[in-house]
Amino acid sequence: MTVAVEVSWFSELTMVPPDPILGVSNSFGADTHEMKLNLGVGAYRTEDLQPYVLDAVKKQKILCWKGEKTKSIYQLKVATVQGLSRTGSLRLAAVLIERYFPGNHQNIFNDA
Repeated sequence: MTVAVEVSWFSELTMVPPDPILGVSNSFGADTHEMKLNLGVGAYRTEDLQPYVLDAVKKQKILCWKGEKTKSIYQLKVATVQGLSRTGSLRLAAVLIERYFPGNHQNIFNDA
């Protein structure tokens, strides 16, 4: 007679320390202030889950469209890429810089 014993593949693993980045989100959840703003997420949303644009961004948009002619958008030299979260976007930026703008920028990423 054979007896089957179920052994978890993960039974010997130990938990790693909590990610300090998640501490920001935990602090947000614990904060009871009615005017709090969660700065620990990649996309800001209203209570209705609509995109929330920071006032500083709104003001900058207005300044850019009031006759400013030195920015790339007026020279039709703007390209965009959508990335998955901040980490994914940084990864895309790092690859772009490494491939097309070698030099000091790579050293900055390596040091970071």
